[in-house]
Amino acid sequence: MTEREGDSEGAVGIDPAIAASTIGAASVDDYRAAGVDDRSTAIAWFSVGISPGGARQLSEVGVSPFEGLRRFRAGWPPAEAAQQVRDGIPFVDRLECDPMRFGDAFRRRGNVYAVRKEALARVDAAANGLCVPGRTKSSMFSDMETGRFLLDGAWRSHSGYGFGSWSGDWIVGAQALRFICSRCGIVAPKRLKDEDSIPTTDELERRFFALIANDWEELGQRPL
Repeated sequence: MTEREGDSEGAVGIDPAIAASTIGAASVDDYRAAGVDDRSTAIAWFSVGISPGGARQLSEVGVSPFEGLRRFRAGWPPAEAAQQVRDGIPFVDRLECDPMRFGDAFRRRGNVYAVRKEALARVDAAANGLCVPGRTKSSMFSDMETGRFLLDGAWRSHSGYGFGSWSGDWIVGAQALRFICSRCGIVAPKRLKDEDSIPTTDELERRFFALIANDWEELGQRPL
């Protein structure tokens, strides 16, 4: 699917009033640590689902929250969108100029989709650009597990420590997979295994923002 639906209600962010009542103190502190100095600006970035790090990257080049979301929905995560602005590259939907085939980006392993090396940079940029609950588990001289939870699954990363260890990223959940694809210019397949129907991009966007607004705590409690 290379087409994108038009913006529809609920697919372009959270109502600011709802975002103001939903955002937690810890999230505000995360934005402040990233250089977003006041709560109202943090709420603006939170309402468009862009992470503190993504907000910092876009703010440095003068991109507003809503413009950042427009670029992100067109397949350009904050880090890449900010670099485009620095380089003076005209805005264009990534599926029109730099699409990646699904098979070149992922390989299925059981019930998860492992990220191929060729797609790591864009998939990681998308995952890190999303304002979603996440958690990291590690200890001294051991492997590190990181997860960011969204929709019906998560983006997961394993960083191995020491000889014989392994590293890799993968995505769990068909909706999460499709959403990440749409946010970094990967052409999603027509149908994934076990899918009864294919959600539109706008449907995924609405579900994504609804979960952030209404179920942040529950998302954050998913197992790593």
